[in-house]
Amino acid sequence: MNIKQMIKKNKILIKVLKKIFNILYFCKSKYFGFLYGREIIPLLEEETYNEKKNVLEQKKGNNSSENTYFVICRSYKGIGMYTHVCVYLSFIAYAINKGYIPVIDMCNYPNIYMKDENIGKCNAWELYFEQPMGISLNDIVASSEKVIYSSSVHLPNRTPFITSLLNDKKEFELYARIYRDFIKYNKYVGKYTDDELKIIENKKVLGVLFRGTDYVNGKPKGHPVQPTIKQAIIKAGEIMRNFKCEYIYLASDEKKAQIEFEKAFPEKVLINKRKYYDLEDIDYSKHFISEVSFSRDNDEFLKGLEYISSINILSKCSCFLGGGAPVHMQQLL
Repeated sequence: MNIKQMIKKNKILIKVLKKIFNILYFCKSKYFGFLYGREIIPLLEEETYNEKKNVLEQKKGNNSSENTYFVICRSYKGIGMYTHVCVYLSFIAYAINKGYIPVIDMCNYPNIYMKDENIGKCNAWELYFEQPMGISLNDIVASSEKVIYSSSVHLPNRTPFITSLLNDKKEFELYARIYRDFIKYNKYVGKYTDDELKIIENKKVLGVLFRGTDYVNGKPKGHPVQPTIKQAIIKAGEIMRNFKCEYIYLASDEKKAQIEFEKAFPEKVLINKRKYYDLEDIDYSKHFISEVSFSRDNDEFLKGLEYISSINILSKCSCFLGGGAPVHMQQLL
C-alpha cells in the first residue's frame, strides 16, 4: 500500500469515526434533555416546588433513618466559587424533585480554596456557606448505604451561568428561588459581607464587574468575549447618566482597570479590600488566576472571601454592568 492509498484510507476512517461520534453525541444530548425534562422542569411550577421543598424540610426535621442523601461534588479544580455554585444549583433542583437531602462535598476533591494537604479533612464549602439543609458530610456517615453521588447523575449543562437561561423567565426564577432558599453564607462570611456593604450604604451606585487576566488573554472556549476597559468605561458613563448613579463600585481582577476607571470618574470609584492578579508576573494566556498565590497567611480562604464579598456588593448596587461571565449570572440571581 503506497502513501496515497494510506492517506485515502485514513480519511475514510476519520469520516466514519466522526459520524459515529456525532450519532453518540446526539443520543447523549437527547438522553440528558429527557432527564432534565423529567427531573427539573416539573419544579418550574412554584406550587410543585414549594410542595417538594416542604417534604424535604419534614424529612430533615424527622431525622429519619430512611432519608436518602445526595452528595454534590465536582472534581475539576481550576474554577471559581460561583461556577461551583451554578453547577450545584441544578443538582439541588434534582435532589428536591427526587426527595433527596442535598449535601455539598468540597472536602474530598481538590479545589482552589484549600491546600491539597487538607483534602479529606476540611470542607471548603463550609468555610463560606451553610450546607443547603444544615446536614454535613459527617452527619450522613452512619447512613452511607443511602447516599447517592452527583457523579452518577448526568444532567445537561443547563445551569444559571449559561446566559441563554435569561431568555426563559420561569427557569431563571426557579434557580433564583433555589439560590435564595438553599445558598446561605455562614455566620463569619455573613458578618464580613455585611461590614463591606457599608461602602455603598445610602448611595446610588452602578456596580461594574470587569473581568480581565486569564479570561481575556486565555479566551476560554464557549465563554462570552469580554469588553475592553475603554468599552466598559464608555458604557458605564452612559448608565450613570441615564440612571443618575452617583458612584461606581468596581469589582475587577486587574489593577489597571481601577486606574483607568479612576481617571475617567475622579472621586466616584468605590473599591473594597482585594488583591489584583495583573500585578503578578504571570502569562495569563497560558495560566489561570486559580494558579496564582499571594504571599499572605490563609491565602486560599481569603481569595474566596474577597471574591464572594465583591459579588455580594454588586448584587446590592442600584445598577449593574458586566460582560456575561458565569459569575455575572450569580450576581443576577
